[in-house]
Amino acid sequence: MKKTRNNAEEFAKEIIERVLNKEVFINDDNTQPGMYDLRIGEIDAPEYAIECISSADPVFTETWNVGPAKGSFYCKVQGDWTIEIETNAIIKSINKKIEKLLQEMENAKIFQISTKKLQNYYYDEILKRLKISFVNCYRKNGTGKIILTMSGGGGGVDYRGNSISPWIEEFITKEKNKDVIDKLQKSNAKYRHIFVFVALTQKKEDWGIISYLTDDFKYLPSEVPKLPDSINGIWIIPILGSSSNQGIYYNGHNWNIFNIN
Repeated sequence: MKKTRNNAEEFAKEIIERVLNKEVFINDDNTQPGMYDLRIGEIDAPEYAIECISSADPVFTETWNVGPAKGSFYCKVQGDWTIEIETNAIIKSINKKIEKLLQEMENAKIFQISTKKLQNYYYDEILKRLKISFVNCYRKNGTGKIILTMSGGGGGVDYRGNSISPWIEEFITKEKNKDVIDKLQKSNAKYRHIFVFVALTQKKEDWGIISYLTDDFKYLPSEVPKLPDSINGIWIIPILGSSSNQGIYYNGHNWNIFNIN
Protein backbone atom coordinates (compact mmCIF):
# COMPACT_ATOMS: atom_id res chain seq x y z
CA MET A 1 0.00 0.00 0.00
CA LYS A 2 1.33 3.40 -0.91
CA LYS A 3 -0.17 6.61 0.46
CA THR A 4 1.25 10.12 0.27
CA ARG A 5 0.68 13.18 2.41
CA ASN A 6 -1.67 14.62 -0.25
CA ASN A 7 -4.30 11.93 0.26
CA ALA A 8 -3.42 10.78 3.77
CA GLU A 9 -6.30 12.58 5.47
CA GLU A 10 -8.89 11.21 3.04
CA PHE A 11 -7.52 7.71 3.48
CA ALA A 12 -7.51 7.97 7.27
CA LYS A 13 -11.05 9.41 7.14
CA GLU A 14 -12.33 6.36 5.24
CA ILE A 15 -10.74 3.94 7.70
CA ILE A 16 -11.97 5.72 10.83
CA GLU A 17 -15.51 6.01 9.48
CA ARG A 18 -15.62 2.30 8.80
CA VAL A 19 -14.06 1.23 12.11
CA LEU A 20 -16.01 3.59 14.40
CA ASN A 21 -19.16 3.71 12.28
CA LYS A 22 -19.26 7.49 12.62
CA GLU A 23 -19.17 10.27 10.05
CA VAL A 24 -15.74 11.88 9.85
CA PHE A 25 -15.12 15.38 8.48
CA ILE A 26 -12.02 17.02 7.02
CA ASN A 27 -11.46 19.75 9.57
CA ASP A 28 -8.33 21.48 8.27
CA ASP A 29 -9.48 23.61 5.32
CA ASN A 30 -6.46 25.95 5.55
CA THR A 31 -8.63 28.91 6.53
CA GLN A 32 -6.65 29.47 9.70
CA PRO A 33 -3.43 28.22 11.32
CA GLY A 34 -3.31 25.45 13.90
CA MET A 35 -6.25 23.41 12.60
CA TYR A 36 -6.23 19.66 13.22
CA ASP A 37 -6.89 17.31 10.29
CA LEU A 38 -10.09 15.36 11.02
CA ARG A 39 -13.03 15.57 13.36
CA ILE A 40 -16.13 13.72 14.44
CA GLY A 41 -18.93 15.97 15.64
CA GLU A 42 -19.61 19.67 15.31
CA ILE A 43 -16.88 22.22 14.62
CA ASP A 44 -17.51 24.06 17.87
CA ALA A 45 -17.96 20.92 19.98
CA PRO A 46 -16.06 18.01 18.40
CA GLU A 47 -16.32 14.55 19.90
CA TYR A 48 -13.09 13.44 18.19
CA ALA A 49 -10.12 15.48 16.98
CA ILE A 50 -7.58 13.58 14.89
CA GLU A 51 -4.19 14.50 13.46
CA CYS A 52 -2.48 12.49 10.69
CA ILE A 53 1.31 12.15 10.69
CA SER A 54 3.87 9.99 8.92
CA SER A 55 7.16 8.45 9.99
CA ALA A 56 8.44 8.58 6.42
CA ASP A 57 11.92 9.96 5.83
CA PRO A 58 11.73 12.36 2.84
CA VAL A 59 14.96 11.10 1.24
CA PHE A 60 14.02 7.45 1.71
CA THR A 61 10.53 8.09 0.35
CA GLU A 62 11.81 9.83 -2.77
CA THR A 63 14.32 7.04 -3.49
CA TRP A 64 11.70 4.37 -2.83
CA ASN A 65 9.14 6.00 -5.12
CA VAL A 66 11.46 6.32 -8.12
CA GLY A 67 13.18 2.97 -7.52
CA PRO A 68 11.80 -0.11 -5.73
CA ALA A 69 8.19 1.12 -5.80
CA LYS A 70 8.17 0.94 -9.60
CA GLY A 71 8.69 -2.82 -9.47
CA SER A 72 11.16 -5.09 -11.20
CA PHE A 73 12.70 -4.43 -14.61
CA TYR A 74 14.79 -6.38 -17.11
CA CYS A 75 18.35 -6.12 -18.43
CA LYS A 76 20.21 -8.02 -21.11
CA VAL A 77 21.86 -10.43 -18.67
CA GLN A 78 21.54 -14.17 -18.15
CA GLY A 79 20.65 -14.23 -14.47
CA ASP A 80 18.00 -12.76 -12.20
CA TRP A 81 19.44 -10.25 -9.74
CA THR A 82 18.55 -8.48 -6.51
CA ILE A 83 20.12 -5.03 -6.10
CA GLU A 84 20.13 -3.48 -2.64
CA ILE A 85 20.49 0.29 -2.79
CA GLU A 86 21.21 2.93 -0.17
CA THR A 87 18.74 5.62 0.88
CA ASN A 88 20.52 8.35 -1.10
CA ALA A 89 21.08 6.31 -4.26
CA ILE A 90 20.58 8.08 -7.60
CA ILE A 91 18.22 5.80 -9.52
CA LYS A 92 18.95 7.40 -12.91
CA SER A 93 22.64 6.56 -12.57
CA ILE A 94 21.85 2.99 -11.54
CA ASN A 95 19.45 2.48 -14.46
CA LYS A 96 22.06 3.82 -16.86
CA LYS A 97 24.97 1.67 -15.67
CA ILE A 98 23.57 -1.47 -14.09
CA GLU A 99 23.18 -3.56 -17.26
CA LYS A 100 26.83 -3.22 -18.31
CA LEU A 101 28.00 -3.79 -14.74
CA LEU A 102 26.02 -7.02 -14.34
CA GLN A 103 27.15 -8.24 -17.75
CA GLU A 104 30.77 -7.76 -16.68
CA MET A 105 30.15 -9.55 -13.39
CA GLU A 106 28.50 -12.51 -15.11
CA ASN A 107 31.42 -12.78 -17.53
CA ALA A 108 33.80 -12.73 -14.57
CA LYS A 109 31.72 -15.41 -12.78
CA ILE A 110 31.00 -13.03 -9.90
CA PHE A 111 27.45 -13.49 -8.68
CA GLN A 112 27.40 -11.79 -5.31
CA ILE A 113 29.13 -8.77 -3.77
CA SER A 114 28.54 -6.88 -0.56
CA THR A 115 30.28 -3.53 -0.20
CA LYS A 116 30.35 -4.15 3.55
CA LYS A 117 33.00 -6.78 2.88
CA LEU A 118 36.09 -6.16 0.77
CA GLN A 119 35.53 -8.87 -1.84
CA ASN A 120 36.62 -7.27 -5.11
CA TYR A 121 38.20 -3.83 -5.11
CA TYR A 122 37.25 -2.97 -8.71
CA TYR A 123 33.54 -3.78 -8.35
CA ASP A 124 33.39 -2.52 -4.76
CA GLU A 125 34.41 0.95 -5.93
CA ILE A 126 31.85 0.98 -8.75
CA LEU A 127 29.05 -0.17 -6.46
CA LYS A 128 29.95 2.38 -3.78
CA ARG A 129 29.83 5.21 -6.32
CA LEU A 130 26.37 4.06 -7.36
CA LYS A 131 25.27 3.78 -3.70
CA ILE A 132 24.63 0.06 -4.12
CA SER A 133 25.35 -1.93 -0.97
CA PHE A 134 24.69 -5.47 -2.17
CA VAL A 135 24.15 -7.38 -5.44
CA ASN A 136 23.09 -10.99 -5.66
CA CYS A 137 22.30 -13.24 -8.59
CA TYR A 138 19.57 -15.42 -7.10
CA ARG A 139 19.01 -17.38 -10.32
CA LYS A 140 21.91 -17.85 -12.76
CA ASN A 141 19.78 -19.16 -15.61
CA GLY A 142 17.07 -16.55 -15.43
CA THR A 143 15.37 -13.94 -17.58
CA GLY A 144 17.38 -10.82 -16.74
CA LYS A 145 14.95 -9.74 -14.04
CA ILE A 146 16.26 -7.02 -11.72
CA ILE A 147 14.68 -6.37 -8.32
CA LEU A 148 15.62 -3.23 -6.39
CA THR A 149 15.44 -3.28 -2.60
CA MET A 150 16.62 -0.78 0.01
CA SER A 151 19.25 -1.43 2.63
CA GLY A 152 18.73 -0.99 6.33
CA GLY A 153 17.94 -2.86 9.50
CA GLY A 154 16.81 -6.35 10.21
CA GLY A 155 16.51 -8.95 12.92
CA GLY A 156 13.91 -11.18 14.48
CA VAL A 157 10.22 -10.60 13.88
CA ASP A 158 8.39 -8.90 16.75
CA TYR A 159 5.29 -11.03 16.30
CA ARG A 160 3.93 -10.15 19.75
CA GLY A 161 4.12 -6.39 19.19
CA ASN A 162 6.33 -5.67 22.20
CA SER A 163 8.02 -2.81 20.36
CA ILE A 164 4.82 -0.96 19.41
CA SER A 165 4.10 1.04 22.57
CA PRO A 166 7.73 2.14 23.21
CA TRP A 167 8.10 3.14 19.56
CA ILE A 168 4.89 5.21 19.50
CA GLU A 169 5.76 6.88 22.81
CA GLU A 170 9.09 8.06 21.42
CA PHE A 171 7.80 8.96 17.95
CA ILE A 172 4.85 11.18 18.86
CA THR A 173 6.86 13.12 21.46
CA LYS A 174 9.63 14.07 19.04
CA GLU A 175 10.14 17.79 18.66
CA LYS A 176 8.87 17.73 15.06
CA ASN A 177 5.49 16.44 16.31
CA LYS A 178 5.06 19.01 19.09
CA ASP A 179 2.58 21.03 17.04
CA VAL A 180 0.45 17.89 16.55
CA ILE A 181 0.00 17.48 20.29
CA ASP A 182 -0.60 21.23 20.72
CA LYS A 183 -3.37 21.25 18.07
CA LEU A 184 -5.20 18.36 19.68
CA GLN A 185 -4.84 19.79 23.17
CA LYS A 186 -6.50 23.03 22.04
CA SER A 187 -9.36 21.20 20.29
CA ASN A 188 -11.30 20.56 23.51
CA ALA A 189 -12.51 17.27 21.99
CA LYS A 190 -13.31 14.37 24.30
CA TYR A 191 -11.20 12.00 22.19
CA ARG A 192 -7.90 13.25 20.78
CA HIS A 193 -6.25 10.76 18.45
CA ILE A 194 -3.15 10.56 16.27
CA PHE A 195 -3.26 8.54 13.05
CA VAL A 196 0.27 7.36 12.21
CA PHE A 197 1.36 6.19 8.78
CA VAL A 198 4.45 4.06 9.44
CA ALA A 199 6.83 3.97 6.50
CA LEU A 200 8.68 0.70 6.00
CA THR A 201 12.02 2.49 6.03
CA GLN A 202 14.02 -0.45 7.39
CA LYS A 203 15.94 1.82 9.72
CA LYS A 204 17.49 -0.27 12.46
CA GLU A 205 15.63 1.54 15.24
CA ASP A 206 12.31 0.96 13.45
CA TRP A 207 12.76 -2.74 12.73
CA GLY A 208 10.55 -3.95 15.59
CA ILE A 209 7.42 -2.08 14.53
CA ILE A 210 8.11 -2.77 10.85
CA SER A 211 8.43 -6.51 11.43
CA TYR A 212 5.19 -6.52 13.42
CA LEU A 213 3.19 -4.52 10.88
CA THR A 214 4.30 -6.78 8.03
CA ASP A 215 3.64 -10.02 9.93
CA ASP A 216 0.23 -11.72 10.26
CA PHE A 217 -1.01 -10.05 13.48
CA LYS A 218 -1.39 -13.26 15.50
CA TYR A 219 -1.05 -11.24 18.71
CA LEU A 220 -2.01 -7.76 19.80
CA PRO A 221 0.49 -5.72 21.84
CA SER A 222 -0.02 -6.43 25.54
CA GLU A 223 1.62 -3.20 26.69
CA VAL A 224 -0.40 0.02 26.41
CA PRO A 225 1.45 3.23 25.47
CA LYS A 226 2.16 5.99 27.97
CA LEU A 227 0.75 8.95 26.05
CA PRO A 228 0.79 12.68 26.78
CA ASP A 229 -2.27 13.78 28.76
CA SER A 230 -3.74 15.47 25.68
CA ILE A 231 -3.70 12.24 23.61
CA ASN A 232 -5.96 9.23 24.28
CA GLY A 233 -5.97 7.28 21.03
CA ILE A 234 -3.52 6.00 18.40
CA TRP A 235 -4.06 4.53 14.92
CA ILE A 236 -1.17 2.83 13.09
CA ILE A 237 -0.99 1.51 9.52
CA PRO A 238 2.01 0.60 7.33
CA ILE A 239 2.78 2.43 4.09
CA LEU A 240 5.43 2.32 1.32
CA GLY A 241 5.81 -1.20 0.04
CA SER A 242 3.50 -3.01 2.42
CA SER A 243 1.03 -5.61 1.21
CA SER A 244 -0.58 -5.79 4.65
CA ASN A 245 -4.28 -5.05 4.85
CA GLN A 246 -4.40 -4.53 8.60
CA GLY A 247 -3.58 -1.85 11.12
CA ILE A 248 -3.86 -1.47 14.88
CA TYR A 249 -5.83 1.01 16.97
CA TYR A 250 -5.36 1.98 20.63
CA ASN A 251 -8.65 3.29 22.03
CA GLY A 252 -7.30 4.51 25.35
CA HIS A 253 -7.73 1.13 27.00
CA ASN A 254 -6.38 -1.61 24.72
CA TRP A 255 -5.14 -2.39 21.21
CA ASN A 256 -7.45 -3.57 18.44
CA ILE A 257 -6.93 -4.82 14.87
CA PHE A 258 -8.78 -3.27 11.93
CA ASN A 259 -8.82 -3.87 8.18
CA ILE A 260 -7.32 -1.11 6.06
CA ASN A 261 -9.46 -1.77 2.98
